[in-house]
Amino acid sequence: MPFLVLFAKITPKRVEATAFAMLTGTANLVGTMRSWVGTGINAAFVGVSEKNLDNYYILVIISTVMAVTPLFYLRLLPSRSAIELKEA
Repeated sequence: MPFLVLFAKITPKRVEATAFAMLTGTANLVGTMRSWVGTGINAAFVGVSEKNLDNYYILVIISTVMAVTPLFYLRLLPSRSAIELKEA
């Protein structure tokens, strides 16, 4: 879990335990929700089943695009210099 290292680095001082617990809890919730959302997308739009795998490639494309989407939000994370300025 490489995101745990990032969580540890961006956590503010003196609230490490609370912030770290919130961030990891959110990550676990997202992991659970991911399977529900994937099932919903398949049922509503794609229709892949055990007997009908005709549109499976569409699910693979959707999964790939959604896996890369968080990279667009990386710019919202504070830089090391911004974190150090706030601490001073």
